[in-house]
Amino acid sequence: MKKVSEPIVDLKTQIDNNEECEIEVIPVVEKNNNEDDLNSTLLNQRLRDLEIELNDRTDKIEKLESHADGLDYAVAAASGVLTGILDIFFVGEFSLDGTPWGTEKSEKFVVNIANKTAAKDSAIPKGHKFDTMPKAMEYLGNKYSANAASSVNHLSDFSFHPSLLGLVISVISQLSGMTYGWNPKLGQFCWGAAAASGVAGASIFEKFFRAITTWGANLVCGISGVPNAKLGKGIPGPIMSMFQEGSSAITKTDSKAPIHFKNSLDDMFRGKLNGQNGVPFDFNSELAFYAHLGKQALVVGINEVIVRAFYFIRHLINEIKLEGVTSFKELRKINWSNVVPFKNRTIVRMLTVSMATLTAIDTADAAIRAVARSGGNGAAFLTQFALRINYVGIGRTIIACTWDGIMGVRLAHNRNRRIELYNEYISLNNAKMFYKQGELWQLADDVDKSINHTMDLVKQNEEYMKQCIVETKEDIKTISDNIDKADKHNEGLKDDIKDILKWGE
Repeated sequence: MKKVSEPIVDLKTQIDNNEECEIEVIPVVEKNNNEDDLNSTLLNQRLRDLEIELNDRTDKIEKLESHADGLDYAVAAASGVLTGILDIFFVGEFSLDGTPWGTEKSEKFVVNIANKTAAKDSAIPKGHKFDTMPKAMEYLGNKYSANAASSVNHLSDFSFHPSLLGLVISVISQLSGMTYGWNPKLGQFCWGAAAASGVAGASIFEKFFRAITTWGANLVCGISGVPNAKLGKGIPGPIMSMFQEGSSAITKTDSKAPIHFKNSLDDMFRGKLNGQNGVPFDFNSELAFYAHLGKQALVVGINEVIVRAFYFIRHLINEIKLEGVTSFKELRKINWSNVVPFKNRTIVRMLTVSMATLTAIDTADAAIRAVARSGGNGAAFLTQFALRINYVGIGRTIIACTWDGIMGVRLAHNRNRRIELYNEYISLNNAKMFYKQGELWQLADDVDKSINHTMDLVKQNEEYMKQCIVETKEDIKTISDNIDKADKHNEGLKDDIKDILKWGE
């Protein structure tokens, strides 16, 4: 049914010369499904639908409104302060000097892969184990040699990137004898001749499979970061690969910024940036960085657990008091949607406050330490600041603020829609009242017609009774005039009539 606009109904009243009143209900409603009028059944159905939608909108508004009070905000802020302090002392700063941790993990991974590969290699004695990484890497390097370019910079050679694009470039390079990457001398991306060409295999499928295997094996060797005549030294991690590959989309601009950005990436990969102290930001460094992000995520997770746990416990207690729960069996009476710490504006607002507090404390600490260590050098300040900032916390704060804002927009939309529904509900109720009034007037008109009809019948009965009385008098007179004659022909008739009249009294 379409929305109703303007007056719902109107009353047309007309009185003719005979003072007869005619009443007509005129609905001013858009027709639906070729219906001529909006009858009471459709009106009542629409009112019921509006009541259901209004209840639904009210429930949504309830969840989109923040009902956090002073205690909720205090606990959220306290959780942010606590986890902010924990971040300062537990997470600390990321240091490239921590890459030996990543190197140790990657070396164990390389040895493990080499031993598993050797177990299936008929050229290796059964049960042979590689106990050191150099031997394992030498075995894998001899078994799988990629079609690498002459340059040993694996950041520039896309075939040594641990990404989907790196896989595609590596396969094409091995099958064609060409490779694709960034040429620092030319300042552009281009194809270049590889060190060797051709891939062993009897069919294209075998060559294709061999190329994929070779790409994977060379990545395994490359993550160790140990020099190798065939493989170079180290490979970029997923983050560095993503930036290097993504920068290819801006090579045709006239600005020097893209080239400067790529040169900065190359310096960072080689460990030549200020603050790196010669430690390259390669796969092992990224592995250590991921471990550092894990510590940051742990602090953020602790903060979230504290806030959500407080919300759950407090609202559970409130529901138990509200429903008068006295046993575990009566817990089913609780409205758990009011207890679960998800999908409502109150918990989102509390998380926004707690995460903003955590991030503010972490940012302030990072800035103070960066100022103390940079000695007034802007580049050094940014480097030190970037090493201490909690990126997971910043991301979670942005998400919390975004959801808070989105819920605010949805709240305004639902409130406006509820106002529209209320207006329509009131209008249709007015229409229903007008229809009732119209029915009342129509009923009054019907009653008036019935009374007039009854009065006409009474008048007709009056004339009929008058005629009957006249005819009765005439009959009595006729009987009186002829009674003697009748008695002569019917002896005793007069006495019988007298008896009848007497008993009839």
